[in-house]
Amino acid sequence: MSLIEKALGKMRTERESQGAQPAVAPASDNAVAAAPQPVPVRNRAPAKFDPSVLNSASRRVIAVNESALRDGHVLPPTAEARRVADEYRTIKRALIRSAFENSERASTPSLQIVTLTSALPGDGKTQTSINLALSIAREKDYQVVLVDADVAKPHVSALFNMEQELGLLTVLASPDASIRDVVLATDNPKLWLVPAGPPSENATELLASDRMAEVLQELVELFPNAIILLDAPPLLLTSEARVLVTAAGLVLMVVKAGETPRQAVMEAIEMTQDPDRVRLIFNQIEPNGLTNYYYGNWQPYGKARDAKDEPAPDSASK
Repeated sequence: MSLIEKALGKMRTERESQGAQPAVAPASDNAVAAAPQPVPVRNRAPAKFDPSVLNSASRRVIAVNESALRDGHVLPPTAEARRVADEYRTIKRALIRSAFENSERASTPSLQIVTLTSALPGDGKTQTSINLALSIAREKDYQVVLVDADVAKPHVSALFNMEQELGLLTVLASPDASIRDVVLATDNPKLWLVPAGPPSENATELLASDRMAEVLQELVELFPNAIILLDAPPLLLTSEARVLVTAAGLVLMVVKAGETPRQAVMEAIEMTQDPDRVRLIFNQIEPNGLTNYYYGNWQPYGKARDAKDEPAPDSASK
Protein backbone atom coordinates (compact mmCIF):
# COMPACT_ATOMS: atom_id res chain seq x y z
CA MET A 1 0.00 0.00 0.00
CA SER A 2 1.41 3.38 -1.04
CA LEU A 3 1.83 6.36 1.30
CA ILE A 4 -0.94 8.15 -0.61
CA GLU A 5 -3.36 5.27 -0.14
CA LYS A 6 -2.49 5.09 3.55
CA ALA A 7 -3.08 8.81 3.94
CA LEU A 8 -6.45 8.61 2.22
CA GLY A 9 -7.40 5.60 4.32
CA LYS A 10 -6.58 7.52 7.49
CA MET A 11 -8.62 10.50 6.32
CA ARG A 12 -11.64 8.32 5.53
CA THR A 13 -11.39 6.54 8.89
CA GLU A 14 -11.25 9.88 10.75
CA ARG A 15 -14.25 11.17 8.85
CA GLU A 16 -16.34 8.04 9.48
CA SER A 17 -15.46 7.95 13.19
CA GLN A 18 -16.40 11.62 13.59
CA GLY A 19 -19.63 11.27 11.63
CA ALA A 20 -18.86 14.44 9.69
CA GLN A 21 -17.85 15.58 6.23
CA PRO A 22 -14.16 16.30 5.57
CA ALA A 23 -13.08 19.62 7.02
CA VAL A 24 -10.13 21.94 6.79
CA ALA A 25 -8.28 22.77 10.00
CA PRO A 26 -7.92 26.53 10.47
CA ALA A 27 -4.48 28.05 10.19
CA SER A 28 -5.25 30.44 13.04
CA ASP A 29 -7.81 30.94 15.79
CA ASN A 30 -9.67 33.43 13.61
CA ALA A 31 -9.94 31.17 10.55
CA VAL A 32 -13.02 28.99 10.34
CA ALA A 33 -13.11 26.03 7.94
CA ALA A 34 -16.21 24.27 6.79
CA ALA A 35 -17.25 21.56 4.37
CA PRO A 36 -19.38 22.78 1.43
CA GLN A 37 -22.99 21.62 1.31
CA PRO A 38 -24.86 21.39 -2.01
CA VAL A 39 -27.82 23.72 -2.62
CA PRO A 40 -30.22 23.78 -5.59
CA VAL A 41 -28.63 25.53 -8.54
CA ARG A 42 -31.85 27.33 -9.41
CA ASN A 43 -31.64 29.40 -6.22
CA ARG A 44 -28.50 31.18 -7.46
CA ALA A 45 -27.48 31.74 -3.86
CA PRO A 46 -24.02 31.05 -2.43
CA ALA A 47 -23.48 27.45 -1.39
CA LYS A 48 -23.98 27.04 2.35
CA PHE A 49 -21.26 25.96 4.73
CA ASP A 50 -21.57 24.29 8.13
CA PRO A 51 -19.41 26.16 10.68
CA SER A 52 -19.82 23.39 13.24
CA VAL A 53 -17.91 20.79 11.22
CA LEU A 54 -15.14 19.17 13.24
CA ASN A 55 -11.59 20.01 12.25
CA SER A 56 -9.12 17.42 11.02
CA ALA A 57 -5.42 17.73 11.85
CA SER A 58 -4.50 16.80 8.27
CA ARG A 59 -6.31 19.76 6.69
CA ARG A 60 -5.86 23.51 6.88
CA VAL A 61 -7.16 26.83 5.67
CA ILE A 62 -4.98 28.48 3.03
CA ALA A 63 -4.17 32.12 3.73
CA VAL A 64 -4.28 34.28 0.60
CA ASN A 65 -1.44 36.75 1.03
CA GLU A 66 -2.15 39.37 -1.63
CA SER A 67 0.88 41.43 -0.61
CA ALA A 68 3.18 38.47 -1.25
CA LEU A 69 1.46 37.75 -4.56
CA ARG A 70 1.93 41.39 -5.54
CA ASP A 71 5.60 41.30 -4.56
CA GLY A 72 5.96 38.18 -6.70
CA HIS A 73 4.45 39.98 -9.71
CA VAL A 74 1.40 37.70 -9.73
CA LEU A 75 -0.94 40.56 -8.82
CA PRO A 76 -0.53 44.01 -10.41
CA PRO A 77 1.17 46.90 -8.63
CA THR A 78 -1.10 49.00 -6.45
CA ALA A 79 -1.10 51.83 -8.98
CA GLU A 80 -2.48 49.49 -11.65
CA ALA A 81 -4.84 47.47 -9.43
CA ARG A 82 -8.07 49.30 -10.29
CA ARG A 83 -7.53 49.21 -14.04
CA VAL A 84 -6.59 45.54 -14.01
CA ALA A 85 -9.58 44.73 -11.76
CA ASP A 86 -11.89 46.31 -14.35
CA GLU A 87 -10.43 44.09 -17.07
CA TYR A 88 -11.01 40.95 -15.02
CA ARG A 89 -14.55 42.06 -14.29
CA THR A 90 -15.22 42.03 -18.01
CA ILE A 91 -13.89 38.49 -18.30
CA LYS A 92 -15.70 37.09 -15.26
CA ARG A 93 -19.02 38.67 -16.25
CA ALA A 94 -18.85 36.77 -19.54
CA LEU A 95 -18.03 33.54 -17.70
CA ILE A 96 -20.90 33.96 -15.25
CA ARG A 97 -23.37 34.72 -18.03
CA SER A 98 -22.26 31.61 -19.90
CA ALA A 99 -22.35 29.34 -16.85
CA PHE A 100 -25.46 30.55 -15.05
CA GLU A 101 -27.60 32.84 -17.15
CA ASN A 102 -28.07 31.36 -20.62
CA SER A 103 -30.04 28.55 -22.20
CA GLU A 104 -26.96 26.39 -22.81
CA ARG A 105 -26.38 25.85 -19.12
CA ALA A 106 -27.26 22.15 -19.30
CA SER A 107 -24.52 21.51 -21.87
CA THR A 108 -21.94 18.76 -21.44
CA PRO A 109 -19.28 19.44 -20.28
CA SER A 110 -20.78 22.00 -17.94
CA LEU A 111 -20.07 25.62 -18.77
CA GLN A 112 -19.17 26.02 -15.12
CA ILE A 113 -15.95 24.13 -15.94
CA VAL A 114 -13.37 26.44 -17.52
CA THR A 115 -9.88 25.40 -18.62
CA LEU A 116 -7.36 28.24 -18.71
CA THR A 117 -4.33 27.55 -20.87
CA SER A 118 -1.93 29.14 -23.35
CA ALA A 119 -0.08 28.13 -26.48
CA LEU A 120 3.40 28.51 -24.98
CA PRO A 121 4.95 29.00 -21.53
CA GLY A 122 5.55 32.54 -20.32
CA ASP A 123 2.26 33.96 -21.62
CA GLY A 124 0.96 34.73 -18.12
CA LYS A 125 -1.40 31.75 -17.80
CA THR A 126 -1.08 31.10 -14.06
CA GLN A 127 -0.98 34.82 -13.31
CA THR A 128 -4.26 35.16 -15.20
CA SER A 129 -5.79 32.15 -13.43
CA ILE A 130 -5.10 33.58 -9.98
CA ASN A 131 -6.22 37.11 -10.82
CA LEU A 132 -9.42 35.79 -12.39
CA ALA A 133 -10.11 33.49 -9.43
CA LEU A 134 -9.68 36.35 -6.96
CA SER A 135 -11.99 38.53 -9.06
CA ILE A 136 -14.72 35.89 -9.11
CA ALA A 137 -14.26 35.42 -5.34
CA ARG A 138 -15.40 39.03 -4.86
CA GLU A 139 -18.85 38.16 -6.24
CA LYS A 140 -21.78 38.19 -3.84
CA ASP A 141 -23.68 35.27 -5.38
CA TYR A 142 -20.97 33.06 -6.84
CA GLN A 143 -17.85 31.19 -5.82
CA VAL A 144 -14.74 29.87 -7.54
CA VAL A 145 -12.76 26.66 -7.20
CA LEU A 146 -9.23 27.04 -8.59
CA VAL A 147 -7.83 23.62 -9.53
CA ASP A 148 -4.11 23.22 -10.11
CA ALA A 149 -4.25 20.97 -13.17
CA ASP A 150 -0.75 21.88 -14.36
CA VAL A 151 0.49 18.71 -12.72
CA ALA A 152 3.95 18.79 -14.32
CA LYS A 153 4.71 22.32 -13.08
CA PRO A 154 2.16 23.04 -10.33
CA HIS A 155 2.76 26.77 -9.94
CA VAL A 156 -0.59 27.41 -8.23
CA SER A 157 0.26 24.82 -5.58
CA ALA A 158 3.67 26.44 -5.05
CA LEU A 159 2.31 29.98 -4.80
CA PHE A 160 -0.23 28.95 -2.16
CA ASN A 161 2.18 26.64 -0.31
CA MET A 162 0.21 23.49 -1.17
CA GLU A 163 3.02 21.42 -2.68
CA GLN A 164 2.93 18.81 0.09
CA GLU A 165 -0.84 18.38 0.06
CA LEU A 166 -2.81 15.53 -1.47
CA GLY A 167 -4.64 16.76 -4.55
CA LEU A 168 -6.22 16.15 -7.93
CA LEU A 169 -3.91 13.31 -9.00
CA THR A 170 -4.45 11.62 -5.64
CA VAL A 171 -8.20 11.46 -6.17
CA LEU A 172 -7.91 10.40 -9.82
CA ALA A 173 -5.66 7.48 -8.82
CA SER A 174 -7.95 6.35 -5.98
CA PRO A 175 -11.49 5.29 -7.03
CA ASP A 176 -12.70 5.32 -3.42
CA ALA A 177 -11.48 8.88 -2.76
CA SER A 178 -13.65 11.97 -3.04
CA ILE A 179 -12.64 15.43 -4.17
CA ARG A 180 -13.96 16.46 -0.74
CA ASP A 181 -10.85 14.81 0.67
CA VAL A 182 -8.50 17.28 -0.99
CA VAL A 183 -10.38 20.54 -1.62
CA LEU A 184 -8.99 23.25 0.64
CA ALA A 185 -10.72 26.30 2.04
CA THR A 186 -9.05 29.71 2.04
CA ASP A 187 -9.53 32.71 4.28
CA ASN A 188 -11.77 34.07 1.52
CA PRO A 189 -15.08 32.17 1.90
CA LYS A 190 -15.75 32.38 -1.86
CA LEU A 191 -12.41 30.90 -2.94
CA TRP A 192 -11.52 27.21 -2.73
CA LEU A 193 -8.34 25.49 -3.95
CA VAL A 194 -7.49 22.01 -5.20
CA PRO A 195 -3.74 21.21 -5.20
CA ALA A 196 -2.17 19.20 -8.01
CA GLY A 197 -1.08 16.47 -5.61
CA PRO A 198 2.06 14.28 -5.71
CA PRO A 199 3.35 13.70 -9.26
CA SER A 200 2.43 10.60 -11.21
CA GLU A 201 4.09 8.97 -14.22
CA ASN A 202 0.70 8.32 -15.79
CA ALA A 203 -0.73 11.79 -15.18
CA THR A 204 -1.96 12.14 -18.77
CA GLU A 205 -3.90 8.88 -18.57
CA LEU A 206 -5.42 9.90 -15.23
CA LEU A 207 -6.53 13.29 -16.56
CA ALA A 208 -7.98 11.66 -19.70
CA SER A 209 -9.87 8.98 -17.80
CA ASP A 210 -13.59 8.72 -17.11
CA ARG A 211 -12.64 9.25 -13.49
CA MET A 212 -11.68 12.86 -14.32
CA ALA A 213 -15.18 13.52 -15.65
CA GLU A 214 -16.63 12.04 -12.45
CA VAL A 215 -14.41 14.24 -10.26
CA LEU A 216 -15.35 17.41 -12.16
CA GLN A 217 -19.03 16.53 -11.97
CA GLU A 218 -18.65 16.02 -8.22
CA LEU A 219 -17.13 19.51 -7.97
CA VAL A 220 -20.05 21.00 -9.91
CA GLU A 221 -22.54 19.27 -7.59
CA LEU A 222 -20.58 20.27 -4.50
CA PHE A 223 -20.24 23.89 -5.65
CA PRO A 224 -23.35 24.52 -7.79
CA ASN A 225 -22.79 28.28 -7.78
CA ALA A 226 -19.08 28.24 -8.58
CA ILE A 227 -16.87 28.54 -11.61
CA ILE A 228 -14.53 25.53 -11.64
CA LEU A 229 -11.31 27.01 -13.03
CA LEU A 230 -8.66 24.55 -14.22
CA ASP A 231 -5.15 26.00 -14.50
CA ALA A 232 -3.78 23.82 -17.30
CA PRO A 233 -0.33 23.51 -18.94
CA PRO A 234 0.49 25.16 -22.29
CA LEU A 235 -1.18 23.32 -25.17
CA LEU A 236 1.84 23.04 -27.46
CA LEU A 237 4.11 21.54 -24.81
CA THR A 238 2.19 18.85 -22.95
CA SER A 239 -0.31 16.12 -23.65
CA GLU A 240 -2.03 16.88 -20.33
CA ALA A 241 -3.35 20.20 -21.63
CA ARG A 242 -4.90 18.56 -24.67
CA VAL A 243 -7.03 16.25 -22.55
CA LEU A 244 -7.95 19.02 -20.11
CA VAL A 245 -9.52 21.19 -22.80
CA THR A 246 -11.95 18.38 -23.65
CA ALA A 247 -13.11 18.27 -20.02
CA ALA A 248 -14.27 21.90 -20.00
CA GLY A 249 -17.29 23.72 -21.31
CA LEU A 250 -15.14 26.75 -22.13
CA VAL A 251 -11.44 27.21 -22.88
CA LEU A 252 -9.67 30.49 -22.08
CA MET A 253 -6.40 30.89 -23.96
CA VAL A 254 -3.93 33.53 -22.79
CA VAL A 255 -1.98 35.21 -25.61
CA LYS A 256 0.95 37.48 -24.75
CA ALA A 257 0.77 40.56 -26.95
CA GLY A 258 3.79 41.15 -29.13
CA GLU A 259 5.45 37.85 -28.25
CA THR A 260 3.23 34.81 -28.83
CA PRO A 261 3.60 33.88 -32.52
CA ARG A 262 0.35 33.89 -34.49
CA GLN A 263 1.06 30.40 -35.83
CA ALA A 264 1.46 29.03 -32.32
CA VAL A 265 -1.93 30.47 -31.34
CA MET A 266 -3.61 28.98 -34.39
CA GLU A 267 -2.07 25.55 -33.78
CA ALA A 268 -3.14 25.62 -30.13
CA ILE A 269 -6.70 26.56 -31.08
CA GLU A 270 -6.88 23.69 -33.55
CA MET A 271 -5.74 21.30 -30.81
CA THR A 272 -8.88 22.08 -28.82
CA GLN A 273 -10.87 20.38 -31.63
CA ASP A 274 -13.69 22.86 -31.04
CA PRO A 275 -12.70 26.49 -31.75
CA ASP A 276 -16.18 27.74 -30.85
CA ARG A 277 -15.46 26.94 -27.19
CA VAL A 278 -12.26 29.01 -27.19
CA ARG A 279 -12.02 32.56 -25.83
CA LEU A 280 -8.82 34.56 -26.19
CA ILE A 281 -7.37 36.74 -23.43
CA PHE A 282 -4.77 39.14 -24.82
CA ASN A 283 -2.21 39.81 -22.12
CA GLN A 284 0.14 42.79 -21.70
CA ILE A 285 -1.36 45.06 -24.35
CA GLU A 286 -0.07 48.58 -23.78
CA PRO A 287 -3.05 50.85 -22.94
CA ASN A 288 -2.45 54.33 -24.33
CA GLY A 289 1.21 54.43 -23.39
CA LEU A 290 0.68 53.39 -19.78
CA THR A 291 2.60 50.61 -18.11
CA ASN A 292 2.53 47.32 -19.96
CA TYR A 293 2.31 45.26 -16.76
CA TYR A 294 -1.09 43.92 -17.72
CA TYR A 295 -3.98 44.77 -19.91
CA GLY A 296 -6.50 42.12 -20.86
CA ASN A 297 -8.94 41.84 -23.72
CA TRP A 298 -11.46 39.03 -24.12
CA GLN A 299 -13.19 37.89 -27.26
CA PRO A 300 -14.51 34.64 -28.77
CA TYR A 301 -12.10 33.01 -31.19
CA GLY A 302 -14.76 32.96 -33.90
CA LYS A 303 -15.19 36.73 -33.64
CA ALA A 304 -11.45 37.30 -33.83
CA ARG A 305 -11.21 34.95 -36.80
CA ASP A 306 -14.02 36.64 -38.71
CA ALA A 307 -12.98 40.25 -38.02
CA LYS A 308 -10.63 40.39 -41.00
CA ASP A 309 -10.92 44.14 -41.52
CA GLU A 310 -10.11 45.08 -37.93
CA PRO A 311 -6.57 45.76 -36.72
CA ALA A 312 -5.20 42.79 -34.80
CA PRO A 313 -3.34 42.93 -31.47
CA ASP A 314 0.45 42.86 -31.61
CA SER A 315 0.38 39.13 -30.84
CA ALA A 316 -1.54 38.40 -34.02
CA SER A 317 0.89 40.26 -36.24
CA LYS A 318 3.99 38.35 -35.21
